[in-house]
Amino acid sequence: MGKLLKLIILLLPFMAGFYGCVSSSNFYTGKTLDEKKFAVTVGFEDIVLKSADKSLTISKDAPFFPSLGFAYGLPLKFEPSIRYIPSRMVELAMRKQLTSDSSAYDFSLNFTYGHLFGGYSYLKYGATISKDIHGFEPYLHYTFYSFTGATEGDFSDSFLSGAVTSFINNCRVVGFGIGVPWKKIKLFPEADYQYNKDSFSGGIWHVGVGFRLYTN
Repeated sequence: MGKLLKLIILLLPFMAGFYGCVSSSNFYTGKTLDEKKFAVTVGFEDIVLKSADKSLTISKDAPFFPSLGFAYGLPLKFEPSIRYIPSRMVELAMRKQLTSDSSAYDFSLNFTYGHLFGGYSYLKYGATISKDIHGFEPYLHYTFYSFTGATEGDFSDSFLSGAVTSFINNCRVVGFGIGVPWKKIKLFPEADYQYNKDSFSGGIWHVGVGFRLYTN
């Protein structure tokens, strides 16, 4: 029974037709948008989805999941944003850059509320650190999750409810990428490792790319 429960929890993020999955990608650095600056991000999520456990094979319904995001720069280096993955989920985020423009690196704290349509909601808490090297911005980020509730009545009292709650509350993501400038667009190839806090070696690699357009 223990092995079965572990397998169910491990597979939960990939049951796209049933509950969907929490989002692991960021496609941003530790630097928030300048005040009154607006950005649109088109993402291609989970182009590569691979388990660190070689005995587990993950199949995908599609080569990737598209996403669309909007962000805006506020005073004091705050940046609100919204990201939408069609038919799957929506995320609302607020970021705060803690470092000044003269710092050797950029560092932000990130807070996100996510909702999977017809499934459940969660919170993401994280931080991102990056450094601008002649326009190129390598970055690292770390995120942990918190389950906030389900939207279906039969979900809240089921065995899977406990499994999903445990999975979300124990979910961690560490990721890295690089912002690559190209005209008014910045490309964000990113690799994320999603794992259970009690089993780092049994995680899942997510690889995607974002295209961020600065409109002003």
